[in-house]
Amino acid sequence: MVPLDTGHTPEYHLRRAWQIVWPSWQWNDWADRMVWAFCNYRIITIIGHAAAGKSFVTSRWSVMDWIARPFETSTTISTPKFDSLRTRIWGDLMQGVEVSPLKPHLEQAFQFTTTSNELKIKVRDKNKADADKFVIQGVAADSADINASKLRGQHTPRRRIIADECEHMGEVLFSAINNARVDPDFRAILLTNPSDRESEYSQKWAQPKDGWSSVDENDLGWETVQPHGYCVHFNALQSPNVKAKKKVVAGLMESEAVETIRKTEGESSLAWYMYVLGFPPPDGVVTKVWPSQTLDKARRTETFDYAPQRVASLDPAFQHDDCVLILGNMGRLRDGKPCISAQKSVKIKVQEGAERMLKEEQIAESVMQHCQEWGVGPENFIMDCTGQGRGVYEILRKKWSDKVNGLTYNDVASKRPIREGGKPAAEVVIYYVSELWFRASYLAADGMLCGLGNLDGKTTQDLSARHYSMKNNDGTSKMVVESKDDLKKRLGRSPDFGDTFCQLGELMVRRGMIASYQKRTGVSGWGKIKELALKAQKLDKINYGNSA
Repeated sequence: MVPLDTGHTPEYHLRRAWQIVWPSWQWNDWADRMVWAFCNYRIITIIGHAAAGKSFVTSRWSVMDWIARPFETSTTISTPKFDSLRTRIWGDLMQGVEVSPLKPHLEQAFQFTTTSNELKIKVRDKNKADADKFVIQGVAADSADINASKLRGQHTPRRRIIADECEHMGEVLFSAINNARVDPDFRAILLTNPSDRESEYSQKWAQPKDGWSSVDENDLGWETVQPHGYCVHFNALQSPNVKAKKKVVAGLMESEAVETIRKTEGESSLAWYMYVLGFPPPDGVVTKVWPSQTLDKARRTETFDYAPQRVASLDPAFQHDDCVLILGNMGRLRDGKPCISAQKSVKIKVQEGAERMLKEEQIAESVMQHCQEWGVGPENFIMDCTGQGRGVYEILRKKWSDKVNGLTYNDVASKRPIREGGKPAAEVVIYYVSELWFRASYLAADGMLCGLGNLDGKTTQDLSARHYSMKNNDGTSKMVVESKDDLKKRLGRSPDFGDTFCQLGELMVRRGMIASYQKRTGVSGWGKIKELALKAQKLDKINYGNSA
């Protein structure tokens, strides 16, 4: 259809049609900004405070957009949980139909289905054989879903994907969007209260073209790294009701709610960023095992002056998890500091079928082959033996060498120092998995574990996603990383790549690299190493000058 040149913008016509469907609608700046983005961009991310009208306006737009061309449009509306889908954005959609003076005409033309297991709107035209193709459909899809087909739907001339509370929906959502980009008229609208600047949503969809450092919580919006992408940002401190300190626009957050969060949570809290500023919080707010500055330092690749030893780390995951092998180099840097620099990651494939060898045997055979090609000795190999991993470990001990290193994640924290000359791990953290992840992070921060930039991008995502909290244990406040189950709910998968990378830090400790360095330098703290190296360098310059 050739567009008509009316002399007016698309949003002008949308507002006029909107007033016909909802004559009593109260327009406001918040709604105007969303409607403008819907009409001018293809990938629209909306981040903002609670009660910003994000789902309310989007739900009504979805109805207006669909009824304009119902036999060309297929719209999928999704949230992580079906119950919240019915009560939030789909509930807003149905409420919009209910209050419209056009309700009798809408119900005559369209069939509305809202049940405990189906949410759908379709045209009541029995003569159209493909009526089921052009619908508005509500679908629940959380991060645990691995099949994106439930969101993809069929390709249509006008395709819409709308996702509410979507920050951690993960691959099921984003692969569906990428699949739908080929449709002639496509829109994706992604709404959330952002909680993590390192999430895939924040990094790949809502991130400004020039990075997060180019904007702050006072910016109203920006073009994103996505082609034809725009992010609408709502800060409650700028909203009409809060600025006026009274209700100016119904449904938007009021100053009383802002003050409650300020008093109960504080302005440096995660709740303040999520529900008031509506802006991805900095690392100081979200307690992360691997903060951004450590990840940045770990991305570099080290080149050793002398031939390094080859090392490998394995997470022998089964079922839907990734079986990951990371290969790297271990040696000493110019100042003598020990270091492991990861070089590449490999996803080991396991074939199903009765005629094949057992999964454990397939993994073991593939690991030995990769390690042989890379030149890894069994003493420089480490793996997770938790659960089914024990079977792979025993096969490797039998077929390769009993020198292979194994660890189990459900052990208690050890008595070894967790970082430079510090207290034993058992006095600082709860559980061995906390010790493993924190030690690796500290090693990376001290320049002893790197090569992250050479690995699969999921490695960085895994590391950046894991949070920790402080808990009372034996009368002492200790750090504990969040459980794998909780992390999987946010990340959408098991952190297999992150686990495998962290195991390299444990390997370095077991191989005596750190202990021998401390003994040779005469210090017990890793942080003193650089200081001693600089002193030695200065002394060498003085001696050289005297001899001249």
